[in-house]
Amino acid sequence: MTFPNSIPPSQPLQSSLENKEIFNFEEMTPDHPKWDVFVAMIVDYIVENWPEVLEKKAIDEFKREYQQELIDRIQEGGRALFLTCADNFDIGIINAYFIKENDEVVINVAEFGVKKEARRRGHGRSMKKLLEQWGKSNGATMISIEVDKDQILANDFWGSFKNLILNSLGNRNLYHRKL
Repeated sequence: MTFPNSIPPSQPLQSSLENKEIFNFEEMTPDHPKWDVFVAMIVDYIVENWPEVLEKKAIDEFKREYQQELIDRIQEGGRALFLTCADNFDIGIINAYFIKENDEVVINVAEFGVKKEARRRGHGRSMKKLLEQWGKSNGATMISIEVDKDQILANDFWGSFKNLILNSLGNRNLYHRKL
């Protein structure tokens, strides 16, 4: 089974939030003009949530290695990286990939973050909605998000969606639902 690699460039996803902000969802590739912004934001997200990644290496080294890892994953296929913007301000990142589980095509969310200064304004909910629309339009039948149990804010966010089922067995919480 082949998985989609991109949203058609002429079809960027866009929505309006209740407060009338224009919300854009752009796929990132290494040749995109905002690739460096995306990489910086995803590294900030990782360092904020897992600061131990910098215990044995400098931030520039980690950033360089992680950027290469993202490029490798894009080349493998089935990977989607998104930068989200509200009124032309870069506010969030998504790293998602497709897998086949039994008869389901699942979009797994590896990283999903909103800049601190943009939180608590509905951006995360808009990002989730657009990601689900994108996944469904590209053949996904389910969405799945794994969250470390000690990530309180992330668990509060994903747990706030009544349509997501929580499986808390193991050392991570798994939130999922059919699309």
